[in-house]
Amino acid sequence: MAIRTNFLLRLRLRVLLPMSVGRRPFRRTAKAFAAAGAAPSASSDDPAEEKVSLETALREAQEALTFVEEFQGRVTSLPSARLPTTLDMVLAKLKPVLQVAGLVALCAAIHALGIPGRLVGGLTLALSAASWGLSRGSLDRSGAAAAVVVGWITIATSMTGGLLLLTFFVASSKLTALCDHEKELDDDHKPGGNRDWTQVLSNSAVPTALLAAAAALGTAPTLGPRHLAALHAAVLGYYACCCGDTWASEIGQLSDAQPRLPWGRPVRPGTNGGVTPLGTAASAAGGLFMGAMAAVGCLVRPGRAWGWAAPTGPLWGVLLMGLVAGVGGSFLDSILGATVQFTGYNRDTHKVTSQTGEHISFIAGRPWLSNSGVNVASACGTALACAAATLVWAV
Repeated sequence: MAIRTNFLLRLRLRVLLPMSVGRRPFRRTAKAFAAAGAAPSASSDDPAEEKVSLETALREAQEALTFVEEFQGRVTSLPSARLPTTLDMVLAKLKPVLQVAGLVALCAAIHALGIPGRLVGGLTLALSAASWGLSRGSLDRSGAAAAVVVGWITIATSMTGGLLLLTFFVASSKLTALCDHEKELDDDHKPGGNRDWTQVLSNSAVPTALLAAAAALGTAPTLGPRHLAALHAAVLGYYACCCGDTWASEIGQLSDAQPRLPWGRPVRPGTNGGVTPLGTAASAAGGLFMGAMAAVGCLVRPGRAWGWAAPTGPLWGVLLMGLVAGVGGSFLDSILGATVQFTGYNRDTHKVTSQTGEHISFIAGRPWLSNSGVNVASACGTALACAAATLVWAV
């Protein structure tokens, strides 16, 4: 009888033991298993003593089994163990829209509090965004410090400028992390982006300076509405170029199509200046996204001091300017990247690189500008084109 009971106990433990997750239930079950297994093999001539030993082992085993079953019930009741409901799936689809709406609301609320509220709220929001980027690996420490400075000035100076900066940063950081393991094509790849201060400033220092100038000169009698509109159009053009180029790089790397330089020569994936149809479509989406954020800013706070002057009058012109600046700026970045930025093939790591050396085979470009330098040059060119177009066609 004892042998049969021990066999059934062992069988039940073998079934339930894998269900226990963690070390505490495993140790408790294993201890009871050892006690139950040792009970029948104890050499004793006293039947009463053997019965007590077996009852004790069975009681400990039963307690361990009860613990395992309760623990298993707690595991299966966790939110991660439940199937998503329809509401969960709808909220997951709407999450990006809700995040953008939240940023719009925050920027609008900060600018509704007056200058003190802008200064305090702008600093708080800039610190929060930099901390978020640092925790995700999108920024390193120097990049986070630079993001606080430019974010504070931008958000406190212009609601729409702050909205452009924040939405560009958040959306691009998420795209950088998208399928990150498939983007290890060059020696300079960093998981999550991990951008430093030079990369942060190359994407935001110029528009921050333009917005500060627009705020300082907004009441100057010699500066008319068209000139203010041109300054704001330059900001939109700069961010649209940066967003279009970033989206083209992050999404274009996932394309199965062979990248080609602007004049048609096929190159390795990851080559500076390489263009794919998917990347071009992504640059259009990035530019249109920036145009849409500028249009939202015009709708939320129209005609306010320190506000946003619609670059080309009607809102459809803002959308069009963002779209053209995203595609055109990204194409200009590709031309510069293929000509004045060096790309080689590292025969040791079997990846493309921007460094020169004996073990590097030439692919394209000259080592005259870094990636940040190319970004600044193309974005500045796009900003100038948008400002000039506004001065010519703005009403």
